[in-house]
Amino acid sequence: MKKFVVAGVAFSAAAALLASELTAREFATDAAEARQAALLQGLVEAAENDPGDRVIIKRLAFALRDAGFEEDAALWLEHAASLPTPEPTFSADDCIDCTQRGLLGPDLLVADLQDVKRHGQSSDITAFTIGTTACNMGDMPALWEGATVNHPVIGANAFRYLDGRFEQVGMSWLKHGFSAFNEDFCSACFNPDPESTGLLHPGCSDPYSASLNAIASLLGPRSEVNPTDGTFPLDHDIPAGNSTLRGRIQIANADLHPPDNTGAQYFVEGFYISSDDSAAGNNLNNCSYREVAVVWNGTNTTYSFTFPGGTSTVTGLAAIYAWQAIDPAVEIATVDIPGDGRLYVGCRVTDNMDGTWDYEYAVYNMNSNRAARGFVIPIPGDATVTNVGFTDVDYHSGEIYDGTDWSDNRLAGAMRWTTNDHATDPTANALRYGTLYNYRFTADAPPMPVTGSLLPFLPGGEMHIDFTTQGPTPSTICKSWDFDDNGFIDALDLAQVLSFWQEPYEAVGIASVLSFWGLCPEPAQ
Repeated sequence: MKKFVVAGVAFSAAAALLASELTAREFATDAAEARQAALLQGLVEAAENDPGDRVIIKRLAFALRDAGFEEDAALWLEHAASLPTPEPTFSADDCIDCTQRGLLGPDLLVADLQDVKRHGQSSDITAFTIGTTACNMGDMPALWEGATVNHPVIGANAFRYLDGRFEQVGMSWLKHGFSAFNEDFCSACFNPDPESTGLLHPGCSDPYSASLNAIASLLGPRSEVNPTDGTFPLDHDIPAGNSTLRGRIQIANADLHPPDNTGAQYFVEGFYISSDDSAAGNNLNNCSYREVAVVWNGTNTTYSFTFPGGTSTVTGLAAIYAWQAIDPAVEIATVDIPGDGRLYVGCRVTDNMDGTWDYEYAVYNMNSNRAARGFVIPIPGDATVTNVGFTDVDYHSGEIYDGTDWSDNRLAGAMRWTTNDHATDPTANALRYGTLYNYRFTADAPPMPVTGSLLPFLPGGEMHIDFTTQGPTPSTICKSWDFDDNGFIDALDLAQVLSFWQEPYEAVGIASVLSFWGLCPEPAQ
C-alpha cells in the first residue's frame, strides 16, 4: 500500500489517498467503520490546515494506527515528536474548587484553556474555538473510547462583562472525545499501556487544540446529552449551516466591536461531561474559565481573541465566578436540584442614589438535566418596579431548541420570568446546561435577603427550588401580601395566592396572609 506523506510534502496528497482508501467504508454496514472513516478524514483536513499543530498530528497518527496503517502512523508520530510541546503550568494546588479530588473513581478537570482560534465570520457573526486540556485528578482511569459512548464530550462558552452585567454571548456544540494521550501536563503521568488510547490514567493529561475542537464531524448537539449522568447516543447529529460558523462558538460582531463595548471584559469557558466521572460523583469541578481580550485594528470588522498578559486558566470554577472576581459585591448562591445537577444564581444590587436600586441577576446552569423554566423573586406590594429585562444566548447550527425570550409578569407578590413548561413544548427555551440567562429590574426599595425560586423544566421532582439572594425590602412585611393595595389582608389576597397554587410561595403565602389578616399597619416612619 502506498504510504501517507509526512511534513514537507503536500498534505493534499495524503487527503486524496485517504479518500480513495475509505470510499468503500462510507457504504459499510458497520457503523464503527463509518465513524472511523469520518474521524480520519476530519483529522487529515485539520492537519492540512494546521501542519504545525502537534495535537492534531499526534491524534492523526493514533487514528491511522487504530485503522491498521501502522507504518504510516509511525511516520506521523515521528513528525509529532519534532513539534513543540507545551511546558507544564498546572499545579493541583492551584485548583480553586477541587473538593471532589481524592474521591474514588475518575475525576476530570479542565486544567488549561491553552489556545483560542478565530475561524472567520459570516452575516455579522464571528466563529471561535478554544483548546482544552483535561487532567484526571481521580484515582481510577477515565474512559476515553471514541468508538463507544464511553468518552467525554467537551463544550465551550463565551461571556462578556459590561456596565455591571455578566452575560453569555456565545456557545459551541459539544466535541466528542477520542484517543487519550496520557501526557505530563498535570503531574508525572504513569501510563501502563502506551499503545492503548482508550483510558486517561490518574494524574495524566489529554489536550485538544482549538483547531481539533473545530472539526465538524466530531461535534454533536447539546440536546442529545444528559449533563447530569453523562449519557448520550453513540451516533450523534453533526452541525448544519455555514461551514465557517457551524458548531463553533458564535458571537455577534456587535457584542465584540470595541467602540460599542467600552470597558468590556471577555471570558471563555470549557467544560467536560463524562458518564464515569458523573457516576463517581466527581462532576462538580468540570468547568474552568479564562479571560480573553478582543483584538481589532480600529478600522475593519474583523475581531479575534488573545490571552491578556498575566492571566491564566481559573480551574474548577464556572465562568460566572469571573463576575464576582471583577466585582466582589456580587453574591453567588449554589442551587442543587436533588437527584439532578447544579445551578448558580448571581446577584448584584446597585444603589442609583435617587431612591431606586438596580437588581441584576445571572443564573448559570452547570449540569442540571431538569433545567429551569422559571425564575422568581419576591416583590413587595408597595414597590414600584421598572426596567424589567431578560437576555439569553442564541442556539445555532440546527440545535432543536426554541429561542423565544422568556415572558415576565408581576404576580402574586413576585416578579416572575417564565418559558413554556415541558408538557406544553419539550423544545421550549428552558435554561439548560452550559448556559447563562439574565434577569433584571429597577425598584424603589433597598435590598434585603429574600428567598427566590427556580422552577424546574422537566417533571419528576420538586416543583420549585429555593435559594437566598437579594431582593427589594417591603415597607412592612404585611404590605408585601396586600396584593390589591387596599390596606387590608383579606379574602381577595388569599384568592390571589390560591390562584398561583403549585407556583413558589403557595404554603408561605397562605401562612403569611392568614397571620396578617385584617388591617395592614402603617409603615414605620
